Amino acid sequence: MNSSKRDRESFSEFRAKSIADFYRETRPLFKNSGVAIIIHHRLRVELEIHLFWDEKEEHYSLRGGDNRQMEQLASGDVVEQDPVFASICDHINYLPGEYKSYRFEAADNISGMLFLFARERLGTLGDYITDNLNLTILRLNNAILQDALSRNDLELELLQETGEMLSMSVKLNDVFHSIVKALNRLLSFDAVGIFIFDQSTENIEEIFSHGYQRADSQQLLELKAGRGLVGWVAKTGEPAIVPDVSKDPRYIEARHRTSSELVIPLFSGGEVIGAFNLESDNPDAFSPSDLDMVTAFANQASLSVVRARLFEQAVEKQKIEDELQLARSIQKSFLPDHFPELAGFDLDAINVSSEEVGGDYFDLIPIVDNQLGIAIADVSGRGVPAALIMASFRASLIAEIRNNYAIRTIMHKVNNLICESVKRGEFVTAVYGVLDIRNKILTFTNAGHNPPFILRRSGEIEFLEEGGLTLGIIPDRLYEERPVRIGSGDILVFYTDGITEAENENSEQFGTERLVELVRKERESAASEIRARIVEEIHAFKAVGTQLDDLTLMVIKAE
Repeated sequence: MNSSKRDRESFSEFRAKSIADFYRETRPLFKNSGVAIIIHHRLRVELEIHLFWDEKEEHYSLRGGDNRQMEQLASGDVVEQDPVFASICDHINYLPGEYKSYRFEAADNISGMLFLFARERLGTLGDYITDNLNLTILRLNNAILQDALSRNDLELELLQETGEMLSMSVKLNDVFHSIVKALNRLLSFDAVGIFIFDQSTENIEEIFSHGYQRADSQQLLELKAGRGLVGWVAKTGEPAIVPDVSKDPRYIEARHRTSSELVIPLFSGGEVIGAFNLESDNPDAFSPSDLDMVTAFANQASLSVVRARLFEQAVEKQKIEDELQLARSIQKSFLPDHFPELAGFDLDAINVSSEEVGGDYFDLIPIVDNQLGIAIADVSGRGVPAALIMASFRASLIAEIRNNYAIRTIMHKVNNLICESVKRGEFVTAVYGVLDIRNKILTFTNAGHNPPFILRRSGEIEFLEEGGLTLGIIPDRLYEERPVRIGSGDILVFYTDGITEAENENSEQFGTERLVELVRKERESAASEIRARIVEEIHAFKAVGTQLDDLTLMVIKAE
């Protein structure tokens, strides 16, 4: 029988056909007698019986058969209570008057028996079979051996085909379909569930199932994976063969007709990453040899599951990186693409995110001639959530500036908008001011931000603290504004906490004092050189191997 033909028939049907062909070829010998061909699968702990009598034929299985039963039948010392003999009598509906049996070995782990019987007497048939026993058994043995070899060949063929198919599969769903398709060609089952677990969380990551038709099947499958046989296998790493699920307290019903169940763990690196669950409507449907065969496929599946998960993680990681890069590009577009030339002022600034995107922000906003809006802000948290809040803050700030309100009113309205758009615990600290370039006056308000400072030409330090509460905490807060004059040689420094909270190996923070002294030391330098020196010192100060928080710095030097 070729491979395509075998694919259309189960092996029990193939074996039955082979033995039936043998019987029909030798039928003239049996005349009015019947024959039972009994095959003992030692690994499967199963007796397979092919019965021919009165122009009828039937084949069925008895689980739990052993050598003792075969020896008893072969000895001729049969009692009516013998389960095999009683089964044959029940099927033919009479007690044979005479019977003979002939034992033979068919293949590794497979033995057989030719059992002749008649209503009254076998007559010369028994003598003929005895005289020609070798030839008769040889023909029968060939049929059984061919079946065993064909099954082994197909198992190896399917393992190879499935392995090649799985090596090319990078999607878990494809892996599941390939495995189930291969098993269906070798084993009879009525439902299958393949469970994948996340060992770090002990949660079900994915369930592939077929044959479960109940409306609540998904919930029941999840329950099986937690407390049922599947959960037990996942916890112990041991397979389970259950011949009668009604007698196993671990069983959780996901389909009404299930009578027996086989569950096999999936391993990766010594850890259980999932489980195969096969269910049958027939009792005692799975054998130790079925366990061995399914385990071979499960081992291949484990490798493919790990490969598919790594691929999915790589794809997801690349997707996130692409999205973050896009977000970073958008965020960069919010920052000034150049620094305006200000008569009488030297200006420089930098924004560095600790991740692809961050929550720091600064801006230089032209208002009217000789007036420049200056903003710096820091959003709670990091990454994309912080960047989204920052974008909301910027949009609100720009919108209110264009309405040409007073600085204190702008901050009041921005605070209300932030309160409406962020969750509890999220907030924004910010400083917003307007620099009158002609008169060298900065009017500002500080909403809970690290206070900017002015290093006066005289060496005195003035911190810009006046304003109000952090944005996004309490709505309808009032903010005050204050003007300060910027004299020639004064240096104005805006910064976020990524500057002052950088820590060294001893958990000491860089602090405001070090920042002030560094600016004092570099006061004769240009604004860009002061900015560069501060960033250099921050990197030299921080502990090796640690990551800086979002960092934003703006230096304005009056000439």
